[in-house]
Amino acid sequence: MSIENRLKLAFKQSAVQLNQSHQLDSRIEQLFDKFSQAKGNSPKWFSNQNKFARVVIIAACFLIFSGFAYASTLLYHLNLNNINIKASKDSQFNFSQKQLDEIIGSRNEVKKQLSPGESAFVFISEVDRIKIPGILDGPGMGLIKVSNPQPYSDINQWKELTKKNFAEFKMPTALPAGFTFTSGEIEQTNGITDSYDDRKYYKILKDKALAANGKMAWQKADSEDYSRQVKDLNKPRLIYTNSYNDQIEVNYTVKPLGVTNMNITFMMGDSSTADKVRVAGFDGYYTVNNKFIFNDTGYMQDINWLEQVNGQTIIYHVTTPSKHVTKEDLLLVANNLK
Repeated sequence: MSIENRLKLAFKQSAVQLNQSHQLDSRIEQLFDKFSQAKGNSPKWFSNQNKFARVVIIAACFLIFSGFAYASTLLYHLNLNNINIKASKDSQFNFSQKQLDEIIGSRNEVKKQLSPGESAFVFISEVDRIKIPGILDGPGMGLIKVSNPQPYSDINQWKELTKKNFAEFKMPTALPAGFTFTSGEIEQTNGITDSYDDRKYYKILKDKALAANGKMAWQKADSEDYSRQVKDLNKPRLIYTNSYNDQIEVNYTVKPLGVTNMNITFMMGDSSTADKVRVAGFDGYYTVNNKFIFNDTGYMQDINWLEQVNGQTIIYHVTTPSKHVTKEDLLLVANNLK
């Protein structure tokens, strides 16, 4: 059986799935397109498939094209109602303090130039060094999406908006001493990119970066990009702070309607740790990642678990970028969501 037919068969036999592992889908898609063109076939079969089904194709392409995946170590695995979450650690995701400073500085440089509600695509060379296993001379994962979400200082307004657009979320009823509500957001600060974004922005921004300082280039999202946004893939959050500017966040993700299976993979540096915890009667995991590129400190503590509420499966994260916040502080918040 030809490779094309094997991929099609795998697609037809598998349930619709969602994968949020950054740029892996488009990198594999590019390989498949090149293979199809070499065989004289249309390169568009892969890209025309439902984006929520690509994890099936990704798995097949790893097997066919590279034969192996990341040499990573599994930290934890959560599963509920066909949502699968895996967290792994891998040396490719280690960053020096200098690299972290450059990545965080690049993100913040872009974000401060965005008005509330605006987004931009950013190429960062230090992130682009992460490659697909077995394709080390191929494109990396340097394209990310940065947004400046509209803040909501009225928690009741945030509650009504999320109830209308996502679900009725449980909210904190107890906080560590000194913490108060600061704001709520609907959009992600750092959004995922899909294969369309990669085709549109990866090469042009990489070339722009190389022609300038070689480190970073960016471009604001256009109207077409906003029209393509998938509302369900946003992660609404609540932000609480104290007088020392320590921060605790509660993040929510709802499985999109019509999606049967949802697979999410979190990759962390190999110094990351994970401990199993109980959260309001559910199994969860507490992780510490000191090579985190998507906040201002490069450090993240996170408690992650899943619940089913009124027929909807919700992924919860209670997190902090601060070393002064303790595991017990996060558990206090997580165990008192009502």
